[in-house]
Formats: sequence, C-alpha cells, structure tokens
Amino acid sequence: LFAAIGVLAFGDRPPAQPRTGLAAITAFEPPTIPADVRARARAVAQIDDAFYLALTAPNELVRLDGQLKPTGSGLALAGTPTAITANSFAIVVGTRSPGTVEVVQPAEWRSLVRREVPEGMVNGSAASTTVVSVVLTASHAWVTTGGDDGSADIRRLNVFSGVWEPLPYSGDVTEFDARGVRLRVAGDSVWGVTTATTPSTLFKLSERRVVEYGGHSNGAIACARDVMPLLSGSVAA
Repeated sequence: LFAAIGVLAFGDRPPAQPRTGLAAITAFEPPTIPADVRARARAVAQIDDAFYLALTAPNELVRLDGQLKPTGSGLALAGTPTAITANSFAIVVGTRSPGTVEVVQPAEWRSLVRREVPEGMVNGSAASTTVVSVVLTASHAWVTTGGDDGSADIRRLNVFSGVWEPLPYSGDVTEFDARGVRLRVAGDSVWGVTTATTPSTLFKLSERRVVEYGGHSNGAIACARDVMPLLSGSVAA
C-alpha cells in the first residue's frame, strides 16, 4: 500500500503542461499529499477511503481524507514510527527508541493501548525492542523486532487487556528465527516470510507452534519476499 500511494503522492511529478480545449475540461489532476507531510512519512495504512500516516519530527499519527488532506489533529507517538497496520476497528503503530506498540481507535481518534515491547533474551543475547513488522488479528497485535539494539524476536500483544502474552518459540532461534521476517494476516491466520535469506522461508504462526515451509523444497517460496493473503486463510507467495 505504501508503494502504491507513493506512485500517487510521493513520487516526483513532471512539470505541468498547459492544456487547451477538451483536454483542459476533462484533465484530472490526482490529489497529492502536502509536501511537509510527505517528507515526514514513514509508514501508511488505509481504512476505507481514509489514510493514516505515521510521521517523524515530531513523531505522530495523522489522518488524511480521500483527497489526501489532513483532518483533525495528530496523535503523539512514543517513539520513531517503523511499522503500521490497520483493520476496521483499530490501527496499530510500532516504533523504535523506545520500542512500543500503540493501538488507536480510528472512529473516536484516541489511543486505546500503548505498551513498551518487553525486553528478553534470544539464545543468550539481548532481544531487540525495535518493531520491524506488525499485523493485527481480531484480538492480538503480532510484531517482529530487530535492529542495532539486539537480536530479532517475536512478540504477541492482547489489544484488549494490553498484556504481552508469551509465545513458546520466542527467544529461541532453533524454534523460530525472526531475523528479517515480514508478517501478514490471512483470515485468522498469521504468516511470516523471510526478506533477507536465500532461499526464502514461509512460516505459519500460532500461539502454540510454528509450521515452516522451506524454499529449498518449494520453488514458489524460494524467491518470495512477501505474500498475498487469501480469503481462505492461506497465502500466495
């Protein structure tokens, strides 16, 4: 989605040429994000015809209407935004410095939950708290972490209680190596795909276990860097 809106609003546009006659009447100028907002944008999500941009300097979440015009005031974020996701009832923003997950209710435009990503250990090394990917199911926000502050890991936040719930494979790379894993949701299922390994690996994640589909034995997965969710709850690589 961020790439798609980039074509519309973030990319360079050639100088406008004068139009005459019918062309002047029927010409359509696509809406563009204000330059000051565009320069600060780090992540974007969409709900219906509204766009939600996570911005830096200052760190905040802003709402744009269908014409890409800011509406209302921004919501302050605890850290530098690194990832965002949304569904019909909530927006979730992940940050770094500090690493946090913030759940926002779009209809009332207010923060429901803000939690720091818990510290931990990954096979004897400190776990990173920098959010690199986030997805939202009906009840939980799932995040992968990774950065200069520690080793990559995975976390799961109950968005109703605000409690981080343990995953049995978190902190153990022999069970699940979270390095460079991009998360996606399909139905009620959470999936992950590696973005920095060759061949790629696809994971199906649950609260109890990880199912791994290796690219060594599946050509469709071998070069994948992302997956497309399907209504069936599965994904297409």
